[in-house]
Amino acid sequence: MVRWLLLAAMGALIVMTDTLAWGEDEFEGLRAAERDNITVRYPDGSFGAARQVMNVTIRTRAYLAPLFGVPEDFPITVLWMNQQWWPKATRMEYGFPSNSSRGEVLPAVDVDRPIGLVKLTGLLDLEAAPEEVAGPFKGLLGLYREATPEAVKGVLEYSPDFYLRYVINFILPHEICHAMNNAAKTPREPWWIHEFQAQMAAVITCRELGFEHDAKLFELYYRLMYLGGLDRVEETDVYTAGQKGPSMGIVNYAWYHGALVQMLHEIEERCGEGFGERLLQVCRDRAANHQQMSNADFIALMSEAAGQDLSGYMAERWNLR
Repeated sequence: MVRWLLLAAMGALIVMTDTLAWGEDEFEGLRAAERDNITVRYPDGSFGAARQVMNVTIRTRAYLAPLFGVPEDFPITVLWMNQQWWPKATRMEYGFPSNSSRGEVLPAVDVDRPIGLVKLTGLLDLEAAPEEVAGPFKGLLGLYREATPEAVKGVLEYSPDFYLRYVINFILPHEICHAMNNAAKTPREPWWIHEFQAQMAAVITCRELGFEHDAKLFELYYRLMYLGGLDRVEETDVYTAGQKGPSMGIVNYAWYHGALVQMLHEIEERCGEGFGERLLQVCRDRAANHQQMSNADFIALMSEAAGQDLSGYMAERWNLR
């Protein structure tokens, strides 16, 4: 309730217009919200969600821009697309977000069920997952620890609130990180480096913005994807999965993102939650204009941020050396 009151109070600060002109009017008919070099494009029926997207985008930019060393008014365009407009924005299956030259492409989960994201629930194996992961996840969903896997999947498959929070509070910062990483020309290749930073940015931004519940919920969600998919996806090598990217299929690609969150969790257990901010700062200060790095060189940056040598851990645990 407080969140929506805040968004309502912001309404006077956001300029709402009737249409959007992009390229050769390929998105003509969409509405637009504009503020401080941020534009949110959205379809009819998504006015409330668009204001929430604008709020999180403003706050995410304020937090991440200094960590990347990009201007505080860094331009961001968010395309909040329902199924009607999705094919004009991305070739990904509806519901699976992306960062592109057009902007951060997100599914309008307040209007249409995000089919691509819903498929990811198939990775979860709650019966086999450790109780220290599955139990808290159920609790954060508002269920008893004894809830059956079917009950959990029912919530994940049919809860609009879950997907609103997932897409806006977690995936949106992930995609904004990609845009800033590209603009700052900090390390991004091999591809696991790019996605690791984005997953890390999503977690630490959730915490910074006060979404502690969602930060923990989605961290556990991705860790459950990782654990559940170990015996069910084709490619479980992080480096190779990164190089293959979405061509593996979205379920294997999601498992790979889960592995990166698991990696962050294990590193934070070693050196604390400040690791994420320190790593982005180290990349900004030591590796600007070095978009392509060897695994060993990036792991050296990670070790500096961690305050300890991570090379042995990364080699033995993740086959990255």
